[in-house]
Amino acid sequence: MVVASLSAPASAQRVTAYISADSVTVGERFTLSLVAEHNFMAAPFFPAPGDSLFGDLVALKREVLPARYGGTARPGTRIDSVTYEVATFALDTAYVPPVPVLFAINEDTLRAASQPIFVPVISLVPPGAQDIQDLAPLAEFPAPVWPWVLLATAALLLLGAFVYGLRRKQKAPPPAVEAPPPPPARPYEEAIERLNRLETNEDLAEPAHAKLFYVILSDTLRTYLERRAGVPALESTTRELLATLQQRAHRLPLGEEVMRCAAGVLELSDLAKFAEHRPQPREGKTAIRQARAVIESVEVGLNAPPLGGNGQAPPVPPPAPAPALPAEAAKPPRQKLAAWMLGSAGALVVVLMAWRVNMAMPTALALAGYFGARYVAGPRQRPMVPAFAVQTGHYLWILLGYALASSGAASPALAIAEVLVMMAGLAWLLWRPGLPPVLLLTVVQVLGLATNGISFVALDAQRGPLFVHVALRLVALATLWWGWQELRRRGHEDDIDR
Repeated sequence: MVVASLSAPASAQRVTAYISADSVTVGERFTLSLVAEHNFMAAPFFPAPGDSLFGDLVALKREVLPARYGGTARPGTRIDSVTYEVATFALDTAYVPPVPVLFAINEDTLRAASQPIFVPVISLVPPGAQDIQDLAPLAEFPAPVWPWVLLATAALLLLGAFVYGLRRKQKAPPPAVEAPPPPPARPYEEAIERLNRLETNEDLAEPAHAKLFYVILSDTLRTYLERRAGVPALESTTRELLATLQQRAHRLPLGEEVMRCAAGVLELSDLAKFAEHRPQPREGKTAIRQARAVIESVEVGLNAPPLGGNGQAPPVPPPAPAPALPAEAAKPPRQKLAAWMLGSAGALVVVLMAWRVNMAMPTALALAGYFGARYVAGPRQRPMVPAFAVQTGHYLWILLGYALASSGAASPALAIAEVLVMMAGLAWLLWRPGLPPVLLLTVVQVLGLATNGISFVALDAQRGPLFVHVALRLVALATLWWGWQELRRRGHEDDIDR
């Protein structure tokens, strides 16, 4: 331990320097301590690490220690200490000049400095060295293992999904041919059937159930007239309906007796429904016969063909053939848009492959994923197959790059988290396609797009791979939301809700 001290011009201030080593090597770090003993009213100011007051020493950092007081042995004194971490690059001997410390008392400033120090520096060159040694070989760092683990996991998952889908497709029973639904009953048959059921129901004919009886009777007649004759019978009052029938009597055609029957049924029904009238059963049977007469008269009148000049019905001309539409015009607008988008995406891929060979690997992986997923996917998964294929090819390419690169990813934890989230989202997208996996994958792609875009703008060179990443992410976003719209158009409501 080397100790040096020098009393200041004012005897009340004294600075002492301590060196933590008797000798050092070039570049070795050691400590230089300055201890200032002074009047407790003075405030010391030690040199900063960047000051050029340490001679051949380079001060790296400074640590101020708590102050101490002299106690009964030296009353009225205060001791402040500072430790510097230093190093030297001098040869043979490092010289430390007196290090000044300033003391401020009221408006006066006093100065004290330590005694100069000489620190021996030991040479690192071996005694028998004759020439400069060759450069040491480059250190070898082991290649990262996690990309290979994730790549193998992804490959196994894809292979397992393909085998599972293939086996399920082979074992699936042939789709059952559903019989076409029966054609809806004609208005005449439906009205007559309702009247027959009403006539045979003796309970409804009793006065206690008159309101329900006449509600059914009136609704039967009004429904028939609206469906068969095109009369707004269900929304019209009885007076409005009778006026409309009177206006169309020559077209239906309806005679005076039929009009009286219709008026009798509708007016009696209004009395039973709104005036608490309780008709007798015989009145109900008469009303049923009148309603049947009106229905049969309208049906006969509408089915009778118009007569020509010779008293015979004119021949019905054959239907004109529908004009032939070109194949392109026959496609629905959505299919036209989808075909145009896929064609444009294919042209863009070809241009990018011709411009940058970096596009060849993710394109080949995406095509393999597309045809594999398309072969085993069911009807509800097929709209999402393009998005699945593009993102699968993209991230398999990323993993392969991590595995083959010597340095790996800049942030392995972030890269692993991104790949795992993407694998989970793609599995979810193909297993249960719907809005939640689309939103999850959209968030991942937007964050990746922002990161790639910032790097693309910041870098002056090596922009080719970044451009490919940006292009693939844009295609992924387009196919994701196109697939979602296609799901909605096809009406997979159960899948959309999930």
